Amino acid sequence: MKTGAYMDRAAPRDLVDLGELADIGALNEKAAQVLKQVFGMMVVRQEFDRVRPSTVQAWEAELDRLMREIPRQRVACGGSGTPTPRP
Repeated sequence: MKTGAYMDRAAPRDLVDLGELADIGALNEKAAQVLKQVFGMMVVRQEFDRVRPSTVQAWEAELDRLMREIPRQRVACGGSGTPTPRP
């Protein structure tokens, strides 16, 4: 569901959540099947190779009010982002 939400609205919070799901191995073939069944979408790897410009623009403003530490923008869904220290 989170993958479909990111593909639909490209919100920074969705990308952060996807990164965390990737870190624990939850983005797998079963998750792709559910996405196709529920949203009628297929996962396209290229969708996650780069952070969308709209997500980059909203990153700090949106996450600042939601998180204690703002993670760095991820180039791809997998892999951990290092938190940006708060002033």
